[in-house]
Amino acid sequence: DCAQVGAITDSAGMAVPVTSRTTTGLGLQLRALLDLGVRRFMVGLGGSSTNDGGAGLLVALGLRLLDPDGRDVEPSPRRVLARQVERARALGFEPVFASELEFYVCRETYDEAFRSHYETLTGTARYVTDAHLLAPGFDEELIGRLRRQLRGAGIPVETSKAEAWAGQHELTFHHGDPVAMADHHVVFKHGAKEIAEQSGCSLTFMAKPFPEWLGSSCHVHSSLWQGGVNAFEGESELFRHYLAGQLACLRELAVFVAPSVNSYKRFVAKQATWAGNSLTWAYDNRT
Repeated sequence: DCAQVGAITDSAGMAVPVTSRTTTGLGLQLRALLDLGVRRFMVGLGGSSTNDGGAGLLVALGLRLLDPDGRDVEPSPRRVLARQVERARALGFEPVFASELEFYVCRETYDEAFRSHYETLTGTARYVTDAHLLAPGFDEELIGRLRRQLRGAGIPVETSKAEAWAGQHELTFHHGDPVAMADHHVVFKHGAKEIAEQSGCSLTFMAKPFPEWLGSSCHVHSSLWQGGVNAFEGESELFRHYLAGQLACLRELAVFVAPSVNSYKRFVAKQATWAGNSLTWAYDNRT
């Protein structure tokens, strides 16, 4: 089921006219269709605070862009991913993906962070808490709320844990269809900030908020399946080709792996970065 809309919004939430402009300066009339099957209501945001799946704030809808002839706009990010899934299935493979995101929870609200020019943020933990038995409880009021409300929105949260620096956390999703996983990923990043705002704090997914803080990463897990069996099992030949292809194309993939200047601040940090900054692979690659 799709609903046609007359305008779309940009990353800041501002209305964008349906008429766009190509890089050649030619006007291009686009139609935006919302995939109602991707609706995600975050319970407790702008609506019911109950856990019964009641009304909440609509935080995401899948957007499908069509050209004047009714064809998909192939360069749109969601369509690019969907096309790769289609190509894999045409070869007899079922792609299975999952993501896990690291982020910092800060004591300051977003307004306080803005007024300080983001220069005096304070992690919620008092010290480094990686694998600390008490650490998950320090921020459980927020992290627990994230898990519950995301699951209430139909997002398959798998687990959460305290990470390698004071106030740093990680949340992982259960593996599944790549397009659905990407939708969940976007909804989480949006919803997490809304929930942090309501909880009187803030959080950031920046790769390197400050030079002295360890960096935050996003891990993307991927595999190909055939007949319900992981085709990478036993480090198969298919697995080796899949891995080699990623290494061969990693420079081109850097636009996704490291999309901002801040990403590179993590790569060149003086202390251990735990960031992949060379074309290598290993069972536990910390280069």
